[in-house]
Amino acid sequence: MIRPFSFLAAVFSAVTLPALALAGPVNPVTLGSLVFANPLTTFQGFEVVNSTGPVEGCDPAGASPVCTVLSFQNTVLTVTFSDNTTATRTPSGGFAFAPGAYIYGDNSGDDASQSFLFDPALTIVGATLTGTVAPASFQVTDGTAESSYFSNGSFSVSLDLSSSPPLAAADITTDVGGLVPEPSLALPVAIFLAGFVGWRRSVARPESFR
Repeated sequence: MIRPFSFLAAVFSAVTLPALALAGPVNPVTLGSLVFANPLTTFQGFEVVNSTGPVEGCDPAGASPVCTVLSFQNTVLTVTFSDNTTATRTPSGGFAFAPGAYIYGDNSGDDASQSFLFDPALTIVGATLTGTVAPASFQVTDGTAESSYFSNGSFSVSLDLSSSPPLAAADITTDVGGLVPEPSLALPVAIFLAGFVGWRRSVARPESFR
């Protein structure tokens, strides 16, 4: 006799697992970039580029395959100088980097004390930008179709500037933890869970009540 749980497990595996496997892994996912520029005049600084969304991204061969508009929040820029001292800059007031390119401190309303711009006389040898991504789940395209993925909700990107380059950049990425089930998978998953609960109850029920 086929046990209900065994049957439902087989149905769950046959229906849902191939569907989950169709999208394939995309890890990590590129969201944008951190750019350093030292024009040797006025200021040197860091530009944050958010390449997500249907306008800036949604292109697997371009800057980002993410089709959902994401924002970079809770960002912290830590800059290291040649004397091993550091400076930490945290955009204030709940500021978030929307799609597009933005140099914090170079626009009206920015907190000048937390500016991503620095005196060109300073020798910067490294920098790290950390932050969180919202929303944490988003649509990613492979060029033909879009799939929804969970991310770990955070990012960290570093630049090695020890050779004093006038221009440098590194990708901002986030790790993907799994594929979000599509609506078409909701029924098989619900059937599986209901069957499992029912089977567990039948096993746990005393013999006199069977």
